[in-house]
Parts: sequence; structure tokens; C-alpha cells
Amino acid sequence: MSIVKAFLIAAGLVAGASAAARAGEGSIDTNMAFVFNASGHYLSGKVNSKGMAELMKGAKALPGGVSIVRSKGKLYVVEDPKGTLYQMARDKTMF
Repeated sequence: MSIVKAFLIAAGLVAGASAAARAGEGSIDTNMAFVFNASGHYLSGKVNSKGMAELMKGAKALPGGVSIVRSKGKLYVVEDPKGTLYQMARDKTMF
């Protein structure tokens, strides 16, 4: 492996790790996707227009305010329409 290729891979890993560390609070930009698998791993990133159009064919809108949690090996969506869980997490009383 060339030094340049190794450097680029290392830089990408560092950028990804620092982005994950900052991910505690933020917003989701247009055309962002978060894809979870059954074991709880996820990928996130921007989706191009063609890909987003394809995804939206089967999409269902979530109610305003949800949490995605993993418990006992399964992923769950917990509705939080009043933002109570979000506020508790921000106040650090939950985590």
C-alpha cells in the first residue's frame, strides 16, 4: 500500500471518528439517510436525487418526534411527540 493511500485511509477514519464524537446533537440535512441493520450497526450520509426519489417510493412519515432505541437485540421506534425524551437527554437526566 502506498504512503499516500494509507494517509488518505487514516484521514478518513479520523474524520469519521471525530464526526461520530460530535454527533450528540444536531440536525439532519435534506437528503440525509441513516440506515440501520438488524444488529444495530448504521451508516449515514447524503443520498443523491435519484436515490432519494427511489427511497421515497416506500417511505412513511414519522410522527413529530421519535427516538430509535435498541433493546435486547432489536431496534424500536419510540414516539416522543412532546419532545420529553429529547429534553431529558439534553438535560443529561436520562443518559
